[in-house]
Amino acid sequence: MGHWYTDDPPTPFYEVEYTDKKRKGEYRPATITDAKKVGAYPSPNEVMGIIDKPGLLYWKLQMMSDASYQTIIGLGGDWDTYGWSKSYELYKELTSSAANKGTEIHDAIEHALYGDPFDEEYTEIIKASLDWLIEEGIKPTGIEEVFVSRDVGIGGKVDVVDDNTLTIVDWKTINTLDKTIKEPNPIKKPVYKYYPKDKTPLLAAYSMGLFGTLDAKLWNVFISRDEPGKIIPKLYTPEEIEWGWKKFYFSYKLWTHEKGYDPRNWEIPE
Repeated sequence: MGHWYTDDPPTPFYEVEYTDKKRKGEYRPATITDAKKVGAYPSPNEVMGIIDKPGLLYWKLQMMSDASYQTIIGLGGDWDTYGWSKSYELYKELTSSAANKGTEIHDAIEHALYGDPFDEEYTEIIKASLDWLIEEGIKPTGIEEVFVSRDVGIGGKVDVVDDNTLTIVDWKTINTLDKTIKEPNPIKKPVYKYYPKDKTPLLAAYSMGLFGTLDAKLWNVFISRDEPGKIIPKLYTPEEIEWGWKKFYFSYKLWTHEKGYDPRNWEIPE
């Protein structure tokens, strides 16, 4: 599902109602055709989807491999006529389960930040995440804050914003058990080698869209799905963010060229 946002006030534009009278009251994901009609702005993720993501592809291949293996075991080693379709269905279940858990964790943190009840299954994750915010002196002025930037040409929803210190926090859920751990010194904490640069274009775009500058504190906090309570905070350097902004900038130019749509120049059709 593509994520789009309309302006004045900034509002998510994720779905549109079916025009078919038989499906009245039902909704479908918004497409770029829908976005063009109302001048909606793409999310940074939508923009970055224009280029290949090797890390995401590798993860999907892992899921497909697991699904195929489980299907073969379930069929008693006999890959019958329906083996492929069965494994593909299982693959969709596995990827959907991971995505759903990530959404549940995001929702639980959001509820906790607002002081609302949350799923007790995620108590350890909530404690680790909120304790970290306190340790870093981050006081949210925005939680799941929706914004639109006409200048940058994007819209988005940001997990945590601290306007007073120009800080953005983007929660990411991952599995950590299979991540390489390096211990350069027994006294120091283990170092998790999971600092992907491919996250910096999104944070750079958020920063330019919200603050109009890259001179900000931009964090990814990687939250473990399989080791409850384990988080891996990453504050990106100015050089990493500058690199990310350049990648986003060039990706945006490619996106507008490929899609034939630049919302920065959009005018209401007559």
